Amino acid sequence: MAVIRKQAGESLAKAKKKLDIYAEISKEYQKLKDSYENMRQMFLNEQAGMLAADLKPGFPCPVCGSTDHPHPFAGAVDHVDISPEKLQKIAEDVENLRTKQEQAANESHAAKTRYETRKRTLWRRSADS
Repeated sequence: MAVIRKQAGESLAKAKKKLDIYAEISKEYQKLKDSYENMRQMFLNEQAGMLAADLKPGFPCPVCGSTDHPHPFAGAVDHVDISPEKLQKIAEDVENLRTKQEQAANESHAAKTRYETRKRTLWRRSADS
């Protein structure tokens, strides 16, 4: 029974460690995802601003072809040094972290399940003694 008790304790420690890893990866993922979304929005605003600045009444819009431009983008546009390639790279990094987050969640769940199984075994054997 001492062996099972030791295994249960080790399983609990592993489960806690896996949960900590999951929490850290989740925090890192959310931070990078938020940064990506912010950069993406700045990039899109800059693109919209550049297109809107070139619109002329009676001339076709390069996006939709309309010659009527009743509501062109009028937001403040700061020049940002964000290329489509840079955005794509960050999007890939976000996806890689999302995958790591899912893997960490699965490992945390598996470790918790192993601990609970050992704990039940310990209780059953204690009750049988």
